[in-house]
Amino acid sequence: MNIPWTSVALMVALCSYSAYSTTTDLHYANEAITANTNIVTTEYYDVTTEIGIQDRLSRIDIPFKFTYTDAITKQVRQYVTAGKRETETILGRTELFFPIFEHYLDAYNLPRELKYLPIIESGLRLDIRSHAGAVGLWQMMGITARHYKLTVDQYMDERHDPYRATEAAVRMLSDMYRMFGDWSLVLAAYNSGPGRVQQAIRTAGSKNFDVVKNFLPKETQLYIPKFVAAAYIANYYRNHGLIPKLPKYDLRNTRTLKVYQRASFSELAKASGVDYSTIAGLNPVYLKGFVPGQSKGNYIILPQNAVENVREYLSKKGTSIKAPVPAGKFKMTYTVEKGESIDALAKRFKCTIEEIMVWNNLKKADIVINQQLVLYLSKAAAFNRV
Repeated sequence: MNIPWTSVALMVALCSYSAYSTTTDLHYANEAITANTNIVTTEYYDVTTEIGIQDRLSRIDIPFKFTYTDAITKQVRQYVTAGKRETETILGRTELFFPIFEHYLDAYNLPRELKYLPIIESGLRLDIRSHAGAVGLWQMMGITARHYKLTVDQYMDERHDPYRATEAAVRMLSDMYRMFGDWSLVLAAYNSGPGRVQQAIRTAGSKNFDVVKNFLPKETQLYIPKFVAAAYIANYYRNHGLIPKLPKYDLRNTRTLKVYQRASFSELAKASGVDYSTIAGLNPVYLKGFVPGQSKGNYIILPQNAVENVREYLSKKGTSIKAPVPAGKFKMTYTVEKGESIDALAKRFKCTIEEIMVWNNLKKADIVINQQLVLYLSKAAAFNRV
């Protein structure tokens, strides 16, 4: 659905899901070891009844008050019955993307639970495009992406970039929270546009979502139940016998490098020994089979075992630092973890921010989760990993 944003000139779209299932309820036996004993008890319950779902939802941190409705039950049933296979695939993708979402949500001091939003937007697919033209994990329209400084042109579309698109989406959510001050209204605005939500608030004479929703499109009325159901299934899929289907090893055990000059997928494949299709699949942001040269730098995502070969190749090509090992130091690689910043790493490893930038050919003091860095450290600093 293509909806104009009137307040901040933004556009987003919702990927709709299939009709709810009316399949009969399932039953599941859950074993739990009683605290302070060795007794194993078995709890039997009907996993798709309102009582069971509502009870488990009460244990999840959802950043807004909501009214439990049949729509939530129906959406959960869709996840665990007719949509079971797709749900297991989505759950497998959370291993790839939830750490990235949490990294940026933490950086902007937003609730981590917003990480469930791309489940209902895209099914956690990087390459997805809606009929309305919304793209990527967060299903952004082009005007939205450009408003938040993402590149969308004939060579690259950063709506497919899990790092830059996530930061843009988080900034957008932050802007809308300042506008509405309530996360249920923010989610409604993410779906239908802030202008429409503002109009609904004026018409309703209230900022209570349960009142405001009556003046919003049917799709938006169902958006909150879909979000709640996504949060539920991400936390309680085991109770329904679901098993996450993990992506192939090379697609989930990856590292990120930053490059500034042009590099084709063909040369990266040749240098790394990784097939072209794997590199293309990990980097759908690049539309023409190569990483364009840019002064701000671009991220490339590679299987972990390919990173050193690519780094060496780029070094010889002149796109990466050729620094010798400083006297009294030795070379190590380090993968950036969730929440880490370049200044924190400099303090931790007793070096300077500028040194980390030089060693990794970084033009800005920015790093992202899962980025692999080269560090030249003293023995004492190298082992200071906690």
